[in-house]
Amino acid sequence: MNKIKSIPVFLVAAVLCLLLINSCNDKENPVTPPDEAYQYDSARFNWNVDTLYSQGFYAGLWAKDTNDIFITNVFNNRLYRIQNGLKSFIQYPADTYLGAVTGDELNNGYIVALKLVDSFYQPVFQKFDGNTFVELPNPQNLEKNFFFNAVFIKNENEMWIGSDGYESGFIVKFDGINLTSYPLEDSRTKTLKFFYDENNKLKLLASIHHLDTDKTEFLIYEFTGKQWIKIFSDLNSMRPLRYNILNKYVSAVNEYFIFELVDSSLISRITLNPIGSNFSMGGYSFNNIIFPSSIRIKNHIASLFHWNGKKWSLELSGYFTDPLTEVFMINENFYYVVSYDQNGKTYLIQGRKKLF
Repeated sequence: MNKIKSIPVFLVAAVLCLLLINSCNDKENPVTPPDEAYQYDSARFNWNVDTLYSQGFYAGLWAKDTNDIFITNVFNNRLYRIQNGLKSFIQYPADTYLGAVTGDELNNGYIVALKLVDSFYQPVFQKFDGNTFVELPNPQNLEKNFFFNAVFIKNENEMWIGSDGYESGFIVKFDGINLTSYPLEDSRTKTLKFFYDENNKLKLLASIHHLDTDKTEFLIYEFTGKQWIKIFSDLNSMRPLRYNILNKYVSAVNEYFIFELVDSSLISRITLNPIGSNFSMGGYSFNNIIFPSSIRIKNHIASLFHWNGKKWSLELSGYFTDPLTEVFMINENFYYVVSYDQNGKTYLIQGRKKLF
């Protein structure tokens, strides 16, 4: 497929995400209504909802603190800031495609974008200096276009960006001075999320959509220090199934269960109640998960649930969630959820654990 250079990269990523989710729907397995007899715990988090009147917020966020949030919009190329409830934005120039805003292990803020240099798109890295985001020079010497989907910044000397599944087929590391490229086995690989596992090994969750069979393959790569090697592949598990990363753990979810990946096998860990959604979830561990849903309970839209290792709680109702809903774990007591309704609104939902 040819790229339309005037469209920001994350617009392409957003469309691909919708296609991936639609491809995972299993029409032969109708959704079972939730068990109305289940008694949900009351909310364990305090929730605050900001409404942003547009879409395109697909590239992560950075919480400088609980009252100072940065989020990028890849449709209008703006960096938004919500500080003490007040919204403002910075418009990025037309030659820079604004991508992800994120934080590192010490909660320093970074932006990763793309810029057309000569005939190739090259990465741009910026760091928050306490007032604004300042560009970190890099050699911009990649020898072909690189459109990215996943970003992970451990610190100023370890920054990773991964391909979007369109022809680039490699991962780039920026060590603060040099750019290094690492090829992937298949140029169609779409990087989803970098993470360090419980043994402190750097890994990557990725996917490949096989057009000939209309199936999505999920993969895990591990970095050896010299190359990225594939250590796991799942093409044949019963669909619908969606893989996620819970902090340091690989999980998967279908309409009925949350699984843990253990030694290349999916082990059922949690029964879903609510039932009927395999949206993206997020969590600190298998005993601390925020789960979006679009079901109705007693004629009300149920938006968010929480699992504490023992029981589900109904956290938030009344806000539309769709398959592009994203859960961001800031820490074990602090979450953000970004969701979208059918009328062009984005909900930025902040949850802080209650102090009982």
